[in-house]
Amino acid sequence: MNPRPHATSNQRLHEPFLAGAQRANDNPTKCRALGAFLVLRLIDQWGDRRSASEAILYQLRATRAYVDGLPTGAVDAEHLRNIVTACAHVIVEDADFHAMLPPLLAFAFWLEKDLHLTEALDVLETLLEHSAGDPHRYCVSAIHQQARVLRLLGRLDDALVAYQRGEQMATAIGDTHSALVLRIGRAITLQKTGNLPKSERQLRGIVSEAKAAGDKVAEAMATHDLAIALHLAGRTDEAVPLAFSAYELREDRAGRLRALSDTGVLFKELGHLDAARQTLYAVLGADPSREIRARVVLELIEVSACAGDRLSFERWRREAEPLRATLPVDEVCNLELALGMGFASFGSLDEAIGHVERAVQFAEEAKLGERLYKAERALRELREHQVTDLAVPQPPPPSPELQNTIERINALAF
Repeated sequence: MNPRPHATSNQRLHEPFLAGAQRANDNPTKCRALGAFLVLRLIDQWGDRRSASEAILYQLRATRAYVDGLPTGAVDAEHLRNIVTACAHVIVEDADFHAMLPPLLAFAFWLEKDLHLTEALDVLETLLEHSAGDPHRYCVSAIHQQARVLRLLGRLDDALVAYQRGEQMATAIGDTHSALVLRIGRAITLQKTGNLPKSERQLRGIVSEAKAAGDKVAEAMATHDLAIALHLAGRTDEAVPLAFSAYELREDRAGRLRALSDTGVLFKELGHLDAARQTLYAVLGADPSREIRARVVLELIEVSACAGDRLSFERWRREAEPLRATLPVDEVCNLELALGMGFASFGSLDEAIGHVERAVQFAEEAKLGERLYKAERALRELREHQVTDLAVPQPPPPSPELQNTIERINALAF
């Protein structure tokens, strides 16, 4: 089920968890990483045989004893205990293998949200390998998450393959909502490769289909991503109201805050810096996840530079540095570019060039077409001394639609 060939379960070593144990600075973290390794190896060994042999039962008892001995209170340790409980139900009572899937998916989701992306991918690959392509709603969810993690890791070709496979499986079991959402994921991935016209066409079609089907969730998601596609195509004035409409349509907290933060970014791109700052501060005031907070901090770095506010620039730059190690590759590229252009605006040209060169390197390695183009253009302009000030000229008065959006944002309370 994986987009690229991988080791068989007997050969799989679950390197991300072993590497995490080696990097851990404290013993509890190391023990939990080793516990995840043991749990996944138990699933591998059982999956190869599908029988409760004495060796498998011994391995189950030993693994359960290990994870039961992990410190209480840690989220990942609780996930591991839940997985082992499900494994025991399947192995000892000969229950349906699908009983293992919910706790595995929950663990992978937690890992993704905590930005442990390679570990999340390892869990998902293990799940999909042993499900043997069974068309089941949990497998659709696993492929969807796998595609999303691959996209965050910059493996865009693999992500496109996974999204298509997931859509085919969702259609086969009659899950029209998941099929629409997976199509949205493909369109997002096309944006990241630079194929904006195809992305826009697909998203407009999905918005129409979702409205016709009464699928408000898919409509909100597609509306949000259509706003991003229009912005990338240079039609930001059309994008801002769509992004805020997505915020109002969405019901899940994380999705609402992503749409709101993107609204702030689009205001920044139009030069409405006060509206951008107000919108981004509204996101921070809502206590967002680490992932969303990181994105907002990166944007505030750029807003500060555009406003010529060196004090705020340094404040947000300091806040961004501890986040660097946990950012997906496309966000690391964004950070380097934002820092480079910010330093340029304050006259630190050599430091600026160093950051933008790193942005180009990350974009090349991850095949991020749109970001590579932007970073290469910025680097060329820096080397030709064409960028020395990012101060944004006073934008024209906002259109009635934009002014209405600004007033609605000012009225937000968290």
